[in-house]
Amino acid sequence: MALVLLFLVHLATATASGLVGFGQLDGSPFDQPHLHPHTFLLTPQLIRVRGYPSEIHQVITDDGYILEIHRIPHGRNGGSRNQNRILPSARNGNGRRENRRVAFIQHCVLCSSADFVMNDPDQALAFILADAGYDVWLGNARGNIYGRRHVRLSPEGSEFWDFSMNEVARYDIPSMLRYVRDTTGAQRVYYTGHSMGTTVFFAMMNYHPHINDWIHVMAAMAPRGGGGISRNMDFLSYSLSSPAYLRNHTFLANHLHFPFTSSSFPLL
Repeated sequence: MALVLLFLVHLATATASGLVGFGQLDGSPFDQPHLHPHTFLLTPQLIRVRGYPSEIHQVITDDGYILEIHRIPHGRNGGSRNQNRILPSARNGNGRRENRRVAFIQHCVLCSSADFVMNDPDQALAFILADAGYDVWLGNARGNIYGRRHVRLSPEGSEFWDFSMNEVARYDIPSMLRYVRDTTGAQRVYYTGHSMGTTVFFAMMNYHPHINDWIHVMAAMAPRGGGGISRNMDFLSYSLSSPAYLRNHTFLANHLHFPFTSSSFPLL
């Protein structure tokens, strides 16, 4: 067993960098000619390359984190597949009111807004909703590639990373929802969360019960309400093969946990 562990450590140090943090790509394992041409596109580019309009918005949380969130204001060709449906009105980027529902989607742990626009339009949730007539907003939590800025702190310092899902629930989600409501004029939002995106929603409602009035419907995909120590060997083997992930082991060990329990968050 000791020899196996020694080999894995050697493999990790010998392999070129892979994912940096969670979301930023860098290193030779991904520099392969056979990769899909969309591999290195950022979320706004992934949206536009599929023929959809894309907007970039910035939200500053109450504790100073600057989050980039992404918007698909409507489906392709400026319309939707459901032109005859009567939907609650919202404002577009020019302040004009339009009859569309507002949808907000929040990603899981170690992920980003890109999760919902990677597939083809008939398979990616954000595109499906946009074509169905929704004004789609894609959230990003602090720490991922779109949430690495702060009004005072530097991501190079440990203080920037001194957070957990507790802060995502207490600050990030409320700030993003408030911004979406203020921008669109919508009184209530259709919220969809995946895994951690559901956990932080449940916790947010505990911290801020009044936000219940902001939500029309909450859809929980693979919801998580508790956690245990991860035994995901695929994730472990990837981590060991990526020096970039090893360099971030302190963040993973200290901050990817359930602040609501004594358990570590399972890396899904």
